[in-house]
Amino acid sequence: ITERQREYAKKDTLYLEPLYKSLEEKLDRFGLRAVYDLECKVLPVFVAMEYNGLMIGEKEYNELFTELETKLAGQRNELIRELNCTGTQLNTPTQLLDILKYKGVCPTARIKDPKTKQWDIKESTNNAALTQTISEGGEYVDLLKRILDYRETFKLYGYKEGLTPHEGRVHCSFRQIGTDTGRVSCKEPNLQQVPQRFRSIFQSRGYVITADYSNCEMRILAEAANETAMIDAFKKGEDIHSYMAMLMFPDKGEISKKVNKHLRDQQKAINFGVLYGAGAVKLKDDFGGDELAAMQALDKFHNTFRKVKAYQEWSKEDTLKNKYSSTLAPFNRKRFFPGFNGKKEDLGIANREGTNHRIQGTNADMTKLAMVYVHDHLLGIDPNLHKCRIVNVVHDEIVVESFLSKEETEDLARAVKELMLKAAGEILKKVPMEVDYVISDCWAK
Repeated sequence: ITERQREYAKKDTLYLEPLYKSLEEKLDRFGLRAVYDLECKVLPVFVAMEYNGLMIGEKEYNELFTELETKLAGQRNELIRELNCTGTQLNTPTQLLDILKYKGVCPTARIKDPKTKQWDIKESTNNAALTQTISEGGEYVDLLKRILDYRETFKLYGYKEGLTPHEGRVHCSFRQIGTDTGRVSCKEPNLQQVPQRFRSIFQSRGYVITADYSNCEMRILAEAANETAMIDAFKKGEDIHSYMAMLMFPDKGEISKKVNKHLRDQQKAINFGVLYGAGAVKLKDDFGGDELAAMQALDKFHNTFRKVKAYQEWSKEDTLKNKYSSTLAPFNRKRFFPGFNGKKEDLGIANREGTNHRIQGTNADMTKLAMVYVHDHLLGIDPNLHKCRIVNVVHDEIVVESFLSKEETEDLARAVKELMLKAAGEILKKVPMEVDYVISDCWAK
């Protein structure tokens, strides 16, 4: 061992205790002891998930990517012939733009300058620009649609390497606190962004239980804002987006997934826009590109659901004052904003990111607590986790693989549901939670 290594080891020993004391004091000062304990308890669950991996059917994997490879080659060759270009030019945005301009079409998009941070209309071949140009009509609509289709296939085929199975499993690296809100993320591969159509290749030799919270973030918003109308809707078991739309548009009669569906879709867009702090600019596409209509809809939302508006205002002011936002009790997870210093843009950040953290972070707390409860239950069935185990988590969805009998798996699925409800009940005191689950031979939707 070298002198430099000795010195490094000595500093490790000397600094560890004061660092521990400093961090422990901060845990107590900011009320983070509960969320610290939660993260410690859920850590072994992620260790087991990484070790065990997620099941994948090699036959299904090969069939899917062979199909995509054939489709991709056909789309590429067709576009190369029509555009009289190379594959490299097709995949290079600036070169593709030159080719399209030569043909007489010049797509544009609203793009943010990375240096000035200002938005401007610029020539581009990104998907937003192509989609906007398609909506304007013209002789090249079909061509632009096929370019978008080719890009989608190219993107899907790009998952092939990351999802290559090893002995029937795929192992990823989970980041336990992978986002600022406390949500989980993963990489190599990112199983949280796997397209829905790919889920069928995650085949098990046993059963797969896919269980998720229903409208979790909307329920958290109702609880946090104490919005009576939303709480009543959830207690009645109503479809929340339809119910809120009928309150927003009382003169339109019935609104559901089948009747006046466009109004339900608009309401759903507004609801999630409010959750994520989106303004009229981001919502205008859901209103036919009409920014004024989106702004009027947001105003109507705030006039109809006044407690949500009041909660947003309180959240913004509280975040600005404390320079952090906090999830719901009992965990009170904090997201700190040390850069706040009275700047104008601080208001927008506090409104968007501060409020979103309270909702999305509470979702993360709830899901992690549910993971702890479910994992402990599975250990009670099999301490080695050979017969049943958690294999994945996506936001508020928990995936469990079972090698038990069909009847035992059905009992297990009901137990998973009850444990997830138990976790939700420790946070939500006014709003009832619902958990949906599916038992299949693969990772289901």
